[in-house]
Parts: sequence; structure tokens; C-alpha cells
Amino acid sequence: MFIYKAKPEGCGGDPNAEKTGCGTYCGHSCSDYNKTHVACPRNCNPDGCSCKKGYVYDPNVKKCVLPDKCTLQCTGPNEEYKVCAPTCPPETCDTSDAKFKCVPPPKPGDPKCKEGCRCKSGYYRDYRNICVKKSDCSKCTKSNQIYDSCWSSCPPGTCDSIGKQYECPEQPVPGDSKCVGKCRCRKGYYTNSKGECVSESECEKCESESGSDESEDCEDGGTKEPKCPKNEVYSTCIQGQCGPKNCTQLGKSVACRKIDPKYCKKGCICAEGYLRDEHGKCIPKDKCPKPEGCGGDPNAEKTGCGTYCGHSCSDYNKTGVICPAVCNPDGCSCKKGYVYDPNVKKCVLPKKCTLQCTGANEEYNACAPTCPPQTCDTIGLKFSCLEQPAPGDPKCKEGCRCKSGYYRDYLNVCVKKSYCSKCTKPNQIYDSCWYNCPPDTCDSIGKSYSCPAQVVPGDPKCVGKCRCKKGYYTNSKGECISESECEKCESTTESGSQESEEGEDTESKER
Repeated sequence: MFIYKAKPEGCGGDPNAEKTGCGTYCGHSCSDYNKTHVACPRNCNPDGCSCKKGYVYDPNVKKCVLPDKCTLQCTGPNEEYKVCAPTCPPETCDTSDAKFKCVPPPKPGDPKCKEGCRCKSGYYRDYRNICVKKSDCSKCTKSNQIYDSCWSSCPPGTCDSIGKQYECPEQPVPGDSKCVGKCRCRKGYYTNSKGECVSESECEKCESESGSDESEDCEDGGTKEPKCPKNEVYSTCIQGQCGPKNCTQLGKSVACRKIDPKYCKKGCICAEGYLRDEHGKCIPKDKCPKPEGCGGDPNAEKTGCGTYCGHSCSDYNKTGVICPAVCNPDGCSCKKGYVYDPNVKKCVLPKKCTLQCTGANEEYNACAPTCPPQTCDTIGLKFSCLEQPAPGDPKCKEGCRCKSGYYRDYLNVCVKKSYCSKCTKPNQIYDSCWYNCPPDTCDSIGKSYSCPAQVVPGDPKCVGKCRCKKGYYTNSKGECISESECEKCESTTESGSQESEEGEDTESKER
């Protein structure tokens, strides 16, 4: 007896795929469909398929799905997707040798089943949340230490380096042949004179080299000014230092900053006539490498005030630019035909300008990471991000990122975490600069409104409030609904009374 098995239709029986592709799904998969500049390989698999319009390929289920049906994409190195990801054992470097008694993981359909990304067998998550071989896990046993596979000595990370500024050479990135692995203090900790990793507050405590609390520095309970290294002096406000602070700033226009005393940090600065070299040591100013005028920029000249206002990448093509009436000492200006690029701190040809980040609380990044997303709606979510590309890498793309502690809201403006949405009703968003004109209510649809000039985010007149997202309107119950739902009769009572009125009108006409 023969059992006939029906052959699956094309593309493995996937109803949402078709025989019109190369089988790579590059740029049309759950992990990259919403990205720009995706580099795809120049190969074509025989008998290849592609997803139908509106669908993307999910490698975890090996089918084309709607974007909102994508499973979690595990793009980190040495990771794999688990439908019901177990949380026990933890699978981290610091627990690699520990023994755990785990309950059986939940199965699909179980309410406790949660998808997730786990390290492949034999791999463990390190301090960067990257899955590495056990042999690459930290060998550091001291408290508050971590293993850095690409350790750098600059800045030193010692207690006496706190508050100092260092001009460090370009650092190697993980994978570089120049990388050296070594134990170092974790973020927020510094090496004291005993080689221990301690917090900044512990660094500030008076420390005795002899182990006694009665050293010269500790006689007054630690209020005495600490001893500074050679050619350095103690300052109660290191940020308030005026003029160049290191050799690389020589010849450049360095503005003096007025610092509120409550934000001042105490520490050691270079004595007068000294500047820090590339190793962080204070050397005589005349021993610094002699840069040409304007910081060695061949496209700048000593004929300006150092503001570059109206002649920078962000405003050279604008009219009516208002410039401050200030002039920095030793100021420069760009030569004719050149404009100043604040990102590279040099005068360049206009066509060579880097991306200018002019949005509130934004900053330029030469290799802007896309992970984590840094948006209000992803706060609280955990992401496993790949190592970021370095300059020179084809994947390196410049971009504007929010400053630390800021997130993009629905207007694409970088706002503080506290300004992100606190709205819980469906189809609502938080507007940090809410405006009530036009009203955005169902009965405002189709009407014209003459609204005064609106305030913009950052204006002191701004008022934060929840409102309906674009395409939605507030009904009489305060709910955010679509325009088509607004058109439906909201109240059955209104509908009934309308029908009654129409009935009476028809009856009177018949009479």
C-alpha cells in the first residue's frame, strides 16, 4: 500500500511568499525591514522566494509574516531564539561555575512562556551583555572588577585621575589586533593606591599610605587640600578654568565658562604656564607640539572672533542669522569658500560638512548606533545590541542621537525621561507642548480654525498633557477614536431621537 504525500506548494507551502525573489530576504526580514542602507549580498539562491507585499520574513518561524507578528529577533553574536526562554540557569560569566537547581522551563501555551534570546551552548553573557566563550569570561576575582578584552590605559581610571581632563589617542576597538585583555574597575569605580576598586565617594576619603589614619593629609579629618602631582595645583572648581587646558587646544579659540558654584568639582589642574599632554601629564606650555595658527587648521585664519556665526555648516546657507556681540580672544575665522564644522572642529568645504544636529538635546555621532532605539516607547525594554561599528567600517553611518538621559518623543524631539508619555488610554500620547487649537475632537472634523502662533518644545509657556495621536479624535466620552468611528452615531439616544424627529416630519408631510 502506497501513501501519497501531497507536495507543498511553492516556497515550502508558505501562503505569504512567492517565487519572485532570490531567497535572501535581505532588507525584507523582521530584523531589518525598518532599517535604511541595508547592505545585501550579491548572490541569488536558485528557486528563491520573497515575501508578498506587506509581509516580512521571520527566520525564527521560517515564514513570511506581518511586521507586527514578528517574533523577537536575536541579532547579538552567539545568540539564538527560544520560544520559551528559560531564565534558569542565568547563563552569565559570573555564574558560569555556579550550580543551580532549576524547575523545568514552561512550554508553548503556558502563560509563563516568554520568548527570549539565549546564548548558544558553551557561551555566557559578559559584562557588556555579549555572549562569549567561557574562556573569554572574566578572570578577575577582586571586588568591583571586570575583564576588558580591549583594555586601555587612558584615561587611567585611578582615584587621582578624578576631575582631570585627558587628551587620549584613538582607542582600539574589540577585534583589533592591538587589543590587550586586562582586569579593570567597573563603571563608577576607581583604583586606589592599594589597587582596590572603590567608588568616587570612597576615593574622596582621606587615604593613608602607611595604613594609619594619622597621616599628614588626615590630621584635619580629610578637609585639608590633597597633594597634587608635579606641576599641578588644587582647584575648588576645575570646570571654571579659563583658556586652553591641554596642548591640543593651543591656538584655538577657547571660551571662558561661568560655572555655578554648586556644580563645581574639586580637583587638580595644571599650574599656570603648564598644559596637559596626550598622556595626561602637565608639561610647560612651550614644550607642547607647536601647532600652526588656529589649531593647525590650514583652512582657517586669524581674522575673526572665533564664533563662526553665519559661517558654519548649520547656518552658512541661511539668511538673517542673528550673531552674538562677543569676540573670543585669539579668535579665528574660515578662509573664503570654507565653513566651520563643529563636529570635526575644522573649516571645511560646504560639501564636506558632516550631519548637523540642531535639534534640542541632540548630539552628533560619527558612527551612530541604532540599538538601543532611545525612544520614549522603548523605555524599560531590554535590548541585546551588537557591537557598534567603528570609523572606517562600511556599516558606520553618521547620525544624531539624543544626549544621555534623553529619549525621542512622538515629535522626534529629544526630551527628558520624565517628559515621556504617562498616558494609559488607547491611542493617546503625551505632548510636552500641548496646544488646544485646533481642538482635535470629533465635532471639529471638517471645520476651519484660525489659531494663533503655537509655542515650540522648550518654550517656558509649554504645558504637558495627554492628547490623541495623529488620525484620532476625542469623542464625548473622552476616548480617542478614528475618524470613521467619529462618523458613527455616538449615542443610541441621539440616534433614537433623530429617528423620532424624522418620523414626525415624514408624518406631517404625508398629512
